[in-house]
Amino acid sequence: MEKLSPKRTENSPGAVMDSPSQPGSNGGAGYRRSRRVRFEMPVDIYVCRENAEPAFEVGKTVTVSAHGALLVLSTPIALGDKLRLINPRTRAEIECYARRFAMRYPTGVNQVGVEFLAASPKFWDVESPPLDWDPAWVPPSERKRPQRPIWSNPGYGGGIPAPPTDVDIIHEQDDRALDTPQRWRSLWLPILAATGLLTVGVLWIVASRSGGQAPAAHWIPASQKVAPEDAGLISDSDNYRLATTEDFAPGSISWLSVSGQQASGDIPGVYSASGSSHAYVLIGKDATWRVVIVANGQLRCDARYKSLAVVAHLPKNLIPDIDWSARPPGESEGDGLLVVRAANDPASGVVLFLQGDQVVTGIPNNYYQVVKGQAP
Repeated sequence: MEKLSPKRTENSPGAVMDSPSQPGSNGGAGYRRSRRVRFEMPVDIYVCRENAEPAFEVGKTVTVSAHGALLVLSTPIALGDKLRLINPRTRAEIECYARRFAMRYPTGVNQVGVEFLAASPKFWDVESPPLDWDPAWVPPSERKRPQRPIWSNPGYGGGIPAPPTDVDIIHEQDDRALDTPQRWRSLWLPILAATGLLTVGVLWIVASRSGGQAPAAHWIPASQKVAPEDAGLISDSDNYRLATTEDFAPGSISWLSVSGQQASGDIPGVYSASGSSHAYVLIGKDATWRVVIVANGQLRCDARYKSLAVVAHLPKNLIPDIDWSARPPGESEGDGLLVVRAANDPASGVVLFLQGDQVVTGIPNNYYQVVKGQAP
């Protein structure tokens, strides 16, 4: 039987994969126990509930891994529901549980993340699966390295005698040059102190030039963090990274938590009247901000700001209740985004939403009340 191959994208010569993770991850943002592979195929899905016949439909996968998958299905489902999946090519069966909703559409179709009871790297019949799908695979960072013997210089005692070096030969020939351990200490301490000061100076210069952003070694381009189908639509994404909770103003983070939201650079929502959509908050290497909305396979919004306090998801049903300072023209096509430019200024909020081929904006009188939150 011929095996299916992962769907390729323009940004990768092979399958699109996420970073492997630490054990215990359930497929949310961040680390995962095994890499996800972009792999679209039909799958038979039975949704099992107590005291009821299993509901059946033919769904499809979006991404798969050794520990689960992201599925598209229309059967109503709740987190924690048990599902039985059947691979139509191999007829292999497996049980799993619904762990998260990646996307919900007005049509009733959902993207649901499911988790197997145990790693099952062969269930999807993927050709050339990632190395970390093998239960015996050990990440390079956890592999043990051979320990080196602990050498000791003559005169200090303990350890294994060090092999002869030029210093030892000089020591034997001229005791006046290196006659005591204290002389070694007097030479090395100033050198270590000077090295420490030099290191601090270099780090300070790097931090000041980067405008407070993460050093280049820790910079992960947005193209590696956003959904693969969206990465190719966002221009210059290698010079931007996905914002994290720590990037937003503390006061706005506290206010947003009252409404049940968490400040993040990845903001799912139904921003378009049809098709899939997603919003992202990006930070550039020059410390500028971008608020991006991708919908129906197109970049629909790309707003740029010098500074931001926080960005929040605004459900469509809340938009008509906003007390506007500057009312937007027409009605929203879907959900909106509340962009707060200054945490301590109630009038600094602006609402972005899609309307046809345009991005429409409106300014609320008090951003504190827009998502039913309270003043920080």
